[in-house]
Amino acid sequence: KYKLFAESLNLSEAKEASMYSSGLVLRFFALKNRYEEFEHDVEPFITDYARESIDNIEFFDMNEEKRVFVETVKLIVNSLGDDAWRHYREGRHKGGFSVYVFDALMVGVARNLEHVISLPSEEFRDRCLELKQNSEFVRNIGAGANIKSAMLGRMSAAKEVFSR
Repeated sequence: KYKLFAESLNLSEAKEASMYSSGLVLRFFALKNRYEEFEHDVEPFITDYARESIDNIEFFDMNEEKRVFVETVKLIVNSLGDDAWRHYREGRHKGGFSVYVFDALMVGVARNLEHVISLPSEEFRDRCLELKQNSEFVRNIGAGANIKSAMLGRMSAAKEVFSR
């Protein structure tokens, strides 16, 4: 329902109808709060997180989680615009939406929100581009990257870029 987020995805009608954006929001919360527990296969991981959230609603602070989501999206999309969720190679953005870029940017920024929110906008943008080109990030994307070591590698790269 957050218009800035929905518009930044540039989804086809088919993806909109399949509630793809809602899946990304749930994916964000699961990874932000528990990526260290990820083993293999994102879908069961997200489903387990959703079930636990429903069964134990006390651990999920809806107002705080919404604030973090909105602020994180606002920072990223206002900085990168239509290129927010695309890879950056050879000095320019390429391709379409990348779930790996989405995960790393969203979780990296959200987990370091209080720090990155105070960065000058140009420095924040530069860090986003730095992450997209980070050798550890790039090494852990693509075919076969849906494994724990690759997830941890991507998140490690995001932490390194956004926590300093």
